[in-house]
Amino acid sequence: DKVGGYKEQDVGAPEPFPSDLDFFHRHLDLDGKLGKVNEHLIMYRYLKTGLSWKISRRVLLQVKSKAFERRILNINRSSRPNGFKHEKWTRGFTIWGNGRDGKDFFKSLSPESRALVTCFADIDPAKIKRGYYNPNLNVRLPVVHFTEAAPPVAICVAMDRGGQLERNVQAMKWVEGIDYFHMV
Repeated sequence: DKVGGYKEQDVGAPEPFPSDLDFFHRHLDLDGKLGKVNEHLIMYRYLKTGLSWKISRRVLLQVKSKAFERRILNINRSSRPNGFKHEKWTRGFTIWGNGRDGKDFFKSLSPESRALVTCFADIDPAKIKRGYYNPNLNVRLPVVHFTEAAPPVAICVAMDRGGQLERNVQAMKWVEGIDYFHMV
């Protein structure tokens, strides 16, 4: 009730809207809490013919990046119920991942938020050597090895692909939700 229910799909919208993801982020915007229940409460059917399969990566990323800007960077947010908790992010942050996901995340940010990105981090020597340049945005940023990245960090690399990312993050001894947020 506090969140205001699910946002309905706009009539005539060109593509589906992720109302469940939007609801989840609006709940967190209001300092909503999450918990784990060790029993099955509902049965969720995920069908390839369902609406969820038709939502584009671009639309999902827009919802996530706007929530990141509101909740972490405090961009376009008139007030915060319990005060701004992530001041260090407004002094600059790193995007870990100079591949498709990291670059798309960077491009999805508002100009004000993009200005806070100090560098990208990656493991690929070619990407590190090349750096990041986007002529459309007139932005050039260095790419450093992930071990040289200093918090705060927005991680834009998929998990569960052999565990190497998880081992690398663990080796950094960072605290999730303070030193880094996983965006993908």
